[in-house]
Amino acid sequence: RSHRFRKTLARLVALALTQAPRILMDVFGHKSMEMTLYYILSDKDLRVEIEAVSRELRVMRAKDVVDKMVDADLRASQVDDAALGGYGGLAAVSVRKSIDVHRQRVHRRGNDWGTNSAYELADLLTLQGRAWDQVREGVICTKFVGEAGPCNKSKGRPEPSKCQSSCSHRLEEAFLHNDVDDAIKECVSAYERATLEDESLTAAHWAAQIRTHLGRFDDLRERWMKNP
Repeated sequence: RSHRFRKTLARLVALALTQAPRILMDVFGHKSMEMTLYYILSDKDLRVEIEAVSRELRVMRAKDVVDKMVDADLRASQVDDAALGGYGGLAAVSVRKSIDVHRQRVHRRGNDWGTNSAYELADLLTLQGRAWDQVREGVICTKFVGEAGPCNKSKGRPEPSKCQSSCSHRLEEAFLHNDVDDAIKECVSAYERATLEDESLTAAHWAAQIRTHLGRFDDLRERWMKNP
């Protein structure tokens, strides 16, 4: 039935909006996400369904992060990088602090940490599913709509093309860890070659790339900073 297709469409659009918004931009041939959203959300009934699914997907994404950090914390002998669940980016530390605060709140209520606790915190971290957009594969923007960031100086949704590793709202998933490590290795090698060949401009380029990647995962920064 056409109504059933409408439900399917709402879920597909919601998945694209939260996982890969550029797909929708390419399908419609638009130059900005705002234009795409305008056309999609002009249908009020469809907009309600899409927004409901999108909010739930964002909450579940945050819950997955919380669950992994809590599990890592239980396995860690002390508060260290392992307690971040393998996540990187400056936002990982902020999320971890939020978990500590919420765990204390749960314990003060006389309850044990459970699935409901993780979902409750995820709901708070995402403002009931209105934040935590995936700006690119493995990179999540935890910025609230009303906050400003390096990608968007004014209040508004994150701008994926301007996402920076130095942003305090950037959360990187664990599977990127090895890729970032390899990238730093290649950049260091290229920097050393350029230095030996006295190519100052090329060396400056690779130095900038190294600085960009170093801040993505704390353990990688600590290890590579020991490299002379």
